[in-house]
Amino acid sequence: MIKQINNFSAVESKFEELDFNDGTQKLFFDGNPTGKKISGDAISQQFKIGKYYLLIMYQDGAFEGPDYFSAVLLDKQFNQIEEKFITLEGVDLILKDAVPIKDNEIKITFADNCSVILQICKIPFLPFNPFLKLKEWEVIRSN
Repeated sequence: MIKQINNFSAVESKFEELDFNDGTQKLFFDGNPTGKKISGDAISQQFKIGKYYLLIMYQDGAFEGPDYFSAVLLDKQFNQIEEKFITLEGVDLILKDAVPIKDNEIKITFADNCSVILQICKIPFLPFNPFLKLKEWEVIRSN
């Protein structure tokens, strides 16, 4: 079962001696440091899926390239298990909503009505960690 949460926060991570942003965020859970870092500029949405966590991270491409989102799956010790990048050519990636639609799927909708279905998969008879899969995407534009 997927449950939307608001437990995570992140603070820009810097190299102490150079005061330079290293492109990561220090990850906090309920205000407490986890000792982990995560790439991205901001946490846009967050979910609890069984004993796992899913963070939808925004990354401002700035001068290096286009903006993008990533879906990051964490285990209960906040270790990163999987990361999937969401970049759609010709789509304005302004997050409108992220809503669970099944026990293992989240529909992510952007401002221009482009939707992505993010599926969390696990092979039940193998002891492997879950993985993320972008199931489909569609652009629905109204005139």
